[in-house]
Amino acid sequence: QLDEYNLSVEKMLTYQEVSHLDLLWGNQLQPQDFYDYEHLDFTGREKLCPIVSEEVNRVLNLSKAN
Repeated sequence: QLDEYNLSVEKMLTYQEVSHLDLLWGNQLQPQDFYDYEHLDFTGREKLCPIVSEEVNRVLNLSKAN
């Protein structure tokens, strides 16, 4: 079921200056953070925003350093 996802990630990572934030296999979000199978609820959004913003800042700071 995840073959297409994994193939897409693998393909994207062959490009320069592409990074991947993989939350699929981590434990940052728990089942109770979701309204349904695909949508975060309020608590999930509150958790996800700092995770994504930290990654965006990290990537932007890397690009400034280069």
